[in-house]
Amino acid sequence: MAARELGAAGWIMGTAAAVAVVAGCSTGTTTVTGTPAPSAAGRAVTARAVPPCTSGQLALTYRGGGPSAGNDAGTIVFRDTSAAACTLAGTFSVTGLDAKGVPDTATIKAPVSGRGVLSPHAAPVPDGANPPAGELVYGWILMAEYRDGPANVDNGICQPDWVIPAQWRVTLPDGASIAVANHDPDGLWRSLVTCKGELDAPSSLTYLNS
Repeated sequence: MAARELGAAGWIMGTAAAVAVVAGCSTGTTTVTGTPAPSAAGRAVTARAVPPCTSGQLALTYRGGGPSAGNDAGTIVFRDTSAAACTLAGTFSVTGLDAKGVPDTATIKAPVSGRGVLSPHAAPVPDGANPPAGELVYGWILMAEYRDGPANVDNGICQPDWVIPAQWRVTLPDGASIAVANHDPDGLWRSLVTCKGELDAPSSLTYLNS
């Protein structure tokens, strides 16, 4: 346990690993106003109605954040890899799955905060960095207590009851779902560790560079 806590600098806001394509997205349309926000390649999300994201537009990745004060953390990143901007809206849920695809954690739900607009042609976010200036990428921070467990098990240390999901099932507002590996090949802390499959109260989905 102590070894897992040493050097836990952890980068939470920004995550990249196993990429999955989203089947479907949210409902509703967002109108963007004000100064256009250029993407990394100089494109712009102009002041117009931005339609909901479709199945072919989104890619999800996971990035490990690392433990602190007995809690582990990571981020699921939502990117638009298509040629057109799109909008996330509504409430999303996530559940950890074992190697056979069977749920092994609690399910948590959270809404999208802010405009929900994703910029097109979004590249993977590098380790330890925010998205490039003007690139609109969303993230969902996941946290779980991993250190402290039942008092009658291993002197209150949870390690015998660790649950480390193989992947996360993210369910979108329209009921479609995707699976993202609970693994960051580039991160120091590669997989989110939970005590008995419990997840902390969720935060909302927000811009990574907000």
